[in-house]
Amino acid sequence: MMRYSKENGLGIELEFNLFTPQNTTHNFVNEYDNTIDFLLSKNSKKYDIYFYDVQYSRKYSDYFIDLKNYLKQDHIDMFENDVAQQICKYNGKWVGLYNQTIPKTWDQLLNTSQIVLKGEAENENFIAYNGLVPDNESCTCTIQELIYSFRKTPASPFPGYTSQEAIDALNKYKEIMEKVSTDEIFFNVDSFSITSIFSSSILFSKFWYIPIPFPDYDKTVIVGKNEGVSGTTIGGYNIGICKFIDDEKRKAALKVIEFFTSKKYQKILATEKQVFSAMTSIYDDEEVCKTVDCKFMKQFQPIARPSFYIDDYDDFSSKFSKNIRNFFIGNLTASEALNNINNVIKIYDVSINPKESVIGFLTFMTTILCILVMLASSFFIFKESLIFSFSYLSQDFWLLTICGFILIMCMGFMEYGVITDLKCQVKFMFHVFGSIFTFIPFIHQLMVHLPFKNGITYWIEMNKYSFLSIITIFNAVICISTFISPYKTLDKKIDNGKNFRICKNGSNSTFTSVLIVEESLLCLSISVLAFLEWNVKKTLKDDLNVINEIIHSSHIHSNKANVNKLSNRSSMPSILSKAICSHYSTGESYNNNTTKSITISTNFANDQFSEIQSPVSLTEIQSPVSPTK
Repeated sequence: MMRYSKENGLGIELEFNLFTPQNTTHNFVNEYDNTIDFLLSKNSKKYDIYFYDVQYSRKYSDYFIDLKNYLKQDHIDMFENDVAQQICKYNGKWVGLYNQTIPKTWDQLLNTSQIVLKGEAENENFIAYNGLVPDNESCTCTIQELIYSFRKTPASPFPGYTSQEAIDALNKYKEIMEKVSTDEIFFNVDSFSITSIFSSSILFSKFWYIPIPFPDYDKTVIVGKNEGVSGTTIGGYNIGICKFIDDEKRKAALKVIEFFTSKKYQKILATEKQVFSAMTSIYDDEEVCKTVDCKFMKQFQPIARPSFYIDDYDDFSSKFSKNIRNFFIGNLTASEALNNINNVIKIYDVSINPKESVIGFLTFMTTILCILVMLASSFFIFKESLIFSFSYLSQDFWLLTICGFILIMCMGFMEYGVITDLKCQVKFMFHVFGSIFTFIPFIHQLMVHLPFKNGITYWIEMNKYSFLSIITIFNAVICISTFISPYKTLDKKIDNGKNFRICKNGSNSTFTSVLIVEESLLCLSISVLAFLEWNVKKTLKDDLNVINEIIHSSHIHSNKANVNKLSNRSSMPSILSKAICSHYSTGESYNNNTTKSITISTNFANDQFSEIQSPVSLTEIQSPVSPTK
């Protein structure tokens, strides 16, 4: 790199900080990973460029710049192949003794192993096949490429953990273990495999590609269910540029990336370092093929580990290994083990397909039916014979209320299928406007019929559309403001269960809190206003019953001779009328026949009381007043 910098006048000095078992106190892999985690999470500018394991591309992608925005397209195109697509991008972002031939299928490997193992029966140290499923990352890699090798053709995609191909792959591998090996050999660590190779005590060894020759062995790709189909787990390191550094350092870092990813340097890695390059086009170069077995290199059919589907890949790998080992020792069937593995990475959702979810289908159809019924019911609002039944609200407010209910019901549609950030935001807006359109018409009507009036209630009564518009605009502004920190999806991981996804509020919850307070106030307002109106109606009915009793009693006793008692009784309605005057009006008058008439009138929406006139006959009493002498 230094020579390249001088030759091109870049003026860049590259300083490496290497983590090795010699300069770390514990597990250098974990220590390196923890160091990167700490630095990037703190937005550190200490390092400009990071090398990291390919399985952590998802984990670190947010901390690195997108190289496609800085490197030339023809440079990027050199890595547009199966290897780079699987490990360098995330979310679209560029981060002969027994007369046997070398087997090409798993069945051939099993048959050859049985033949040779039978011939080596007296050799206690002889191993037919190692399996390589220890309790570490190698187990995940082995099973991943095993399943990939059981696809039908080289062009077929990864079949999936719950597919029949995956079940067949595990069962075949277990058959090989039981017939030509042991679970102890299969579960042994990586060092056991490499030792058996150096000691030439193993017939077929499953291991990582090592760029050194082994005199007694031929290197081949992993066999498959069918000839020509194979699988190779991708390992190695990616390189990324920290997004927190300044422009000057970023430009220098880009020059370094251009050098490391140049065709010239990749050819050096392939020829001098014997490293497999993700730039597969170099294996068509005659100069490279003089040193490297290009035909062998082109046979690799790479498959990435599922690190892009889960945030905590280390936890997934641990659970993966545990389930696979339980399968090999007989605690789980192939289907059970694979389902458990699939549950770790799969996010379950609600489907409207009755074959996948009967409850989801029934709920969806019920919601559709309810919406159709509500739409159909809106026609009754305009039916003349039913106008009195819908007189509480105006026709336009009834329609608005129906729209509000429909919006609230439509929130359920956002729960079907894969939940996305957009669905979360739309669901939130449906909830806000659905609540407003449902509550506001009733709040307006309740305020119109308040037992007391003031300037605000009079304005609301006379300007209902302005009142509705103000509330709607206020909520629209709040909803738009939530896009500053929009709703995001959050995956809920369930141990030994099915994972699912929910909507989570953004980092800034101020606007959402305002809407929650507003909605609480709306509910409280409806409760208080409804109670006030109900209390007025109840008081009126109770008082009318009392008044009727008093008037009726007065009428009965009007024929009695005791004029004083009669006069006292006749004054009681007047007293009661004053006691309830805060809710309704009363009037008193005397006709020419000295008959007292008590008139009580009130008018409540949907609760009309007939005007009550209770005549009480009274004998006019004239008390002569003696003048003072």
